[in-house]
Amino acid sequence: MATPHPTASAAEIDNPVHPTTAATIPPPARDSREEAALPGDDGMTAVEAIKSRGVDLQKEWTESPEHPQNWPDRKRWTIALVIALTGFLSTADSSVFVADIPTVQDRYNASKELATLTISLYVVGLGCGPFVFAPLSELYGRQRGYVVSMIGFTFMNLGCCFVDNLPGFIILRFLAGFFGSSGPGLGVATISDLFKPYERGRPIAIYGIGPMLGPVIGSLLGEWLVLLSWRWPMRLMTILIGVNTCCVVLFMRETYSPVLERKWLTRRIAAETSEKGEEADAIVASVAPQPSFRELAVRTFTRPPRLLMNPICGMFATYYSICYGSIYIFIVSTPLLFSKHNDNLFSYNWPAGTAGLGYVPIGIGFVASAMTAAFTQDRIYKHLSRRYGTRGVPEYRLVLTQIGMIIFPAGLLMYGWTAQAQTHWILPMIGGVVFSYGLMLCFNSLQNYLVDAFYPYGAAAMAGATLLRSVTGAILPIFSPIMYKNLGYGIGNTIIACVLLPAIPAPFVVFKAGERLRERWKFKPLACSPVLASAAGGDEAPTLWQSIGAQDEVVEERMSKLDTAITSPTVDLQKEWTESPQHPQNWPDRRRWTIALVIALTGFLSTADSSVFVADIPIVQERYGTSRETATLTLSLYLVGLGCGPFVFAPLSELYGRQRAYVVSMIGFTLMNLGCCFVDSLSGIIVLRFLAGFFGSSGPGLGVATISDLFRPHERGGPIAIYGIGPMLGPVVGSLLGGWLVLISWRWPMRLMTIIIGINTVCVIAFMRETFGPVLEREWLAQRLQDEDGEKGEPEAIVSSAVPQITFHELVIRTFTRPPRLLANPVCAIFSTYYAYVYSCIFCFIVTIPLLYARHHEPTDLFTYNWPAGTAGLAYIPLGIGFVGSAITAALTQDRIYRYLSERNRNDGIPEYRLVVTQIGMVIFPVGLFIFGWTAQAETHWILPMIGSVVFSYGLMLCFNSLQTYISDAFYPYGAAAMAGATLLRSATGAIMPIFAPIMYRNLGYGVGSTILASVAAVAIPAPFLMFFYGERFRGRFKFVP
Repeated sequence: MATPHPTASAAEIDNPVHPTTAATIPPPARDSREEAALPGDDGMTAVEAIKSRGVDLQKEWTESPEHPQNWPDRKRWTIALVIALTGFLSTADSSVFVADIPTVQDRYNASKELATLTISLYVVGLGCGPFVFAPLSELYGRQRGYVVSMIGFTFMNLGCCFVDNLPGFIILRFLAGFFGSSGPGLGVATISDLFKPYERGRPIAIYGIGPMLGPVIGSLLGEWLVLLSWRWPMRLMTILIGVNTCCVVLFMRETYSPVLERKWLTRRIAAETSEKGEEADAIVASVAPQPSFRELAVRTFTRPPRLLMNPICGMFATYYSICYGSIYIFIVSTPLLFSKHNDNLFSYNWPAGTAGLGYVPIGIGFVASAMTAAFTQDRIYKHLSRRYGTRGVPEYRLVLTQIGMIIFPAGLLMYGWTAQAQTHWILPMIGGVVFSYGLMLCFNSLQNYLVDAFYPYGAAAMAGATLLRSVTGAILPIFSPIMYKNLGYGIGNTIIACVLLPAIPAPFVVFKAGERLRERWKFKPLACSPVLASAAGGDEAPTLWQSIGAQDEVVEERMSKLDTAITSPTVDLQKEWTESPQHPQNWPDRRRWTIALVIALTGFLSTADSSVFVADIPIVQERYGTSRETATLTLSLYLVGLGCGPFVFAPLSELYGRQRAYVVSMIGFTLMNLGCCFVDSLSGIIVLRFLAGFFGSSGPGLGVATISDLFRPHERGGPIAIYGIGPMLGPVVGSLLGGWLVLISWRWPMRLMTIIIGINTVCVIAFMRETFGPVLEREWLAQRLQDEDGEKGEPEAIVSSAVPQITFHELVIRTFTRPPRLLANPVCAIFSTYYAYVYSCIFCFIVTIPLLYARHHEPTDLFTYNWPAGTAGLAYIPLGIGFVGSAITAALTQDRIYRYLSERNRNDGIPEYRLVVTQIGMVIFPVGLFIFGWTAQAETHWILPMIGSVVFSYGLMLCFNSLQTYISDAFYPYGAAAMAGATLLRSATGAIMPIFAPIMYRNLGYGVGSTILASVAAVAIPAPFLMFFYGERFRGRFKFVP
């Protein structure tokens, strides 16, 4: 190994420069300077005056006994152990409910997959919580973050002890995970506050036992406590968590250095200048303004995904999440091997209570591994530092990772194949010890590495890794039992081991070349504002120049380079391009409308394909012996794919052009649907349906952006209204077709969609043209220069030098960070949330209309008109009538209203003029829901609920269409990113609502259920009225800064 170059000094590593004591304190405004001036130090701030006398504030703070890393060991270790206990209980609470899953199934007549949501959504909550508590802890301090979190955690668990319905359990479990996330989410950051880098190995190893051992102990306790009562697992956890909350309140102290540093500096200035505390605090605030919660939240939401785009962070965070997810695989699969069950899978048939001992080997491996890490990590770090003559580099943490990555898959293979061979139970247990030992070595060392390698952004790197691990921990428990039942223990574990094996070289390569790789892919924080730059603890990197939607001054500078190559210096290239017949907005109407209609058809088919499978759900249940909730995943995961796809096809369309993105997308869409016509396993159908949604997402994801390429703002109302019919009418027509085609064969819905999608793919290839302005503009500029100087090749070089094409990596970073940052904008967030809610209501009705009109396959107390199969599909027609009527209204009025208000107010038009239609729709939408729900509840003639459906869908479509146009216009030129965020939200809500809507209507009835939906919609009615009058002012105040 080449000797690494020395890094920063120990003081710099241990104590990053913070704005309150940095040598380069930004000069305050004049009034602040005058207010903060010391007597006799004319024009100097208090801080400058102190420093002018030779006082090194930075050094004084780092050596101060008030600095957390200088506290007595007893105090530091007490806090570290309290945090470790918090992390342990948070993860133990995730699995203590595993033993209750069979009881929940029987008590509430639910499927195993639905009951497993009590675990999965808890783990999702663990992943979401840090995105709230992290900025809170950085704004108000760690102590308050922990206290608020733990009090909420206690109350949510207390609620689980008394609630007696499945939706209530699921919601409270999610909230318990959310509030309990401070331990796993902030623990590593808190330990980093307390210990210097070369001291962190042992405390992080001990802390790391919690997230890994917690699920094991929780499962073991649950197995025993459930023998007393199914309520006792939650009761004991509530007691333990309550005790831990008291420990947090009593022993937790503020550890976050910037918060403590501000207080220290305030006291230091007060002592030096004899100023009062409040005046000294004002002086500190003037030289180092504290960032607001909103600014911290923006940073918290954008930094983790941007860090995950870093190849090193992304690679190790992914492996870290697989390690964590593997724990939950074993938590739900250990009962398959050791306890009694009725499946064909081999089992040792241990009785209840004794079967819980199957978790013990995993706990042994974790504890042994944690002890190994605690006694060796820091020693290895110090030894390698002395050997290579450095002060230490993060790669020294990867020695244990190298060992663990070899042991981990070996243990998996041993566990799986000894169980498959039905050997004595001790052999799989030995495999469990080996597997868990290697896993814990990887988990602990990777935590250390991520914190050190991305310092001072280690907390953000860990937040991204925590989110990834929570997602894998939520998903894998659902599918792992299915995998073992279908493939057996041996092949199932071999698949997991084979996924892990390709990563083995990574820690060896990074150990040798890690410093160079980190420098090559150095993380550059995004400067959202000067305050954020201050809060980051260093100079923020300048925003990358974006060739799409770049700042005016940058565009002018680069365009001037092109002007020098033009013979006439008076040529206005920008104007010439916008007036050129090659500009998409200047194409003939026939060509523009042909492309717009092809895109509208693409969007229609993408959403129609989502619901065409609804009629097959009962057949899938019966054919594959599964629950309705699992069968509904064929719909839900398709919608998840629709939401994920734009995050790939959007950057592709901006790098290579819209045309290529559509062609690749539609070919993949056709092939995935073709696969659904032949695959004959539930897991295969679910996977292919997800991929079909992913590839089919170009229509819904890029459609609005493509129309914006083709039409000017005052022309867009009509085409967007027609395009908008697709996402709303598609699910209705798909359900209608599916209800009829399933009478021929359950395969025919997918067959017909494959044929139609194939024809549409041919249309895309034949009629689609490149519409993306920057791609066409580059070609036009090259041709323009070619015509001027007559030389080949040189014009392209001039264009590339003046307007360099953005790389795919940069585009992906922008694509993954801009949508969440835009969703943090209050204006975008409000309307995107309502937009998503509107869309999800469609899917509520797609899966619940059969409850009202069709004959039920299962006995239920819910009223139905008992229409026969095929005829029941006609109930979707009113929705279609409302959508088409609304789209026609919007197409004929939106642009007219826009032009009328522009002329009346004597301006060029503002986005808020689009909200007139939204105001009408938001009133009509909930009215229609009330009519539908209460006429159905009263068991009136079937025409009355249908009238309610027409009214509801008419108002819904008015909202949907106008909000699309408003979001696109209000955040121009970032409308595509705003729509990507809105599309992700709508796909997520559209995926979740179909699962819970039938449960809601069965439990509450049509009237109360529809009233709940209408009440949620009614809350937002004032929003478009307020924005119509004050929108321009709000957008100016909350202006998006790229």
